[in-house]
Amino acid sequence: MACCYLCVNSSFQSETARSMKDQRNIPGLRRLLNDMLGDLRGVRGRSAIYAIRAASEVESIAKRDYRRPLRKLLSRTEVREVISEARRVVWPQLNRQPVTGGPPRLFLQRWSSLEIDFRLANFTTREGLGLLGFYLGKNLGLSRPLICVNTAHPQAAVCASFAHEMGHHVVCEIFHSGEDPHFFSLSGYDEHLEDAQELAADVLLTLGAYPRRIVPRLSSHRAKAKGKKARDSDTRLSPMLSHMAERYSFRLDETVSRNRLLYLAWAVHYVKLRLALLDEYDL
Repeated sequence: MACCYLCVNSSFQSETARSMKDQRNIPGLRRLLNDMLGDLRGVRGRSAIYAIRAASEVESIAKRDYRRPLRKLLSRTEVREVISEARRVVWPQLNRQPVTGGPPRLFLQRWSSLEIDFRLANFTTREGLGLLGFYLGKNLGLSRPLICVNTAHPQAAVCASFAHEMGHHVVCEIFHSGEDPHFFSLSGYDEHLEDAQELAADVLLTLGAYPRRIVPRLSSHRAKAKGKKARDSDTRLSPMLSHMAERYSFRLDETVSRNRLLYLAWAVHYVKLRLALLDEYDL
C-alpha cells in the first residue's frame, strides 16, 4: 500500500512510513490524505511533525470501532433520553430533519430566550485555532452558563461548535453536572470516546448533521455483523463526508493548508460516530 510522504528530511520520512505501515487501505480517504500531505510538501521541523501526527490521527479514527465505546458509555435508552431532552430544549426535529447552519448571529437570535450567555472570540494563532469553543456551567460561579465559540474557523465548524456546546448544556441538565469546563478542539477524539458527557454532546451534533432518514441513503452498506471486528466503514465514509461538504459548505480545499488534516479528523470522527449510532442502536 502506498504511504503518505512529506518532503522533509529522511527521519521525518521514516516516521511517516512507520506510522502508515500495516494499516488497511481506506479508499477515498487515503487519496484525500495523500493530496493534503502533498500540499504541505517542503515543510520542515515542527510543522512536519504536526502534519504527521494529524495524518496518523485521521487514520486511527477511521479504523477505530466506535460501537464499543458507544455501548460502554451510553446505552440506547440513555441516548434516546438525551435526544428527547434536546428536542424539548433546543432542536424539536433532531434526528428527523437536518439542523440548519448559518452565521453566528442566527444562533444568537435563535437561542436568545434561553438562560445562557454567549461570547464570540477570534483566536487566530496556531494554538488558538485548535480551539473550537468551550462551555462553562453555572456551577462554576457564573450567574448563567456560558458558551464561547471561536469564530476564526470556517462557518461549518463554527456551526458545529454552537451545536456541540449547546449539547453540553443539554447533557449537563441530564447528568446534573456542570462543575468542570468543557473545551472543544479539533483533535484528541480518543478522549471523547472515554467521557460520557463529551460523547453525548457529540451524539447530538452528529444527529443534527445526519438525521436518521438520510443516513441509509448515504451508506452503501451496513456493517452489523456481530462478533466481528469493526471495519473502516470505508465505503461509507466518502458519501457521508461529501454530504457534509455539500450541505454545510464544508470545503477542505478552502481552508488553510496546515489545518486541513485537523478538520478532516474532526469530520471523520462525527461520521464514524453517526454510523455507530445507526449500526448499534438503529438511530
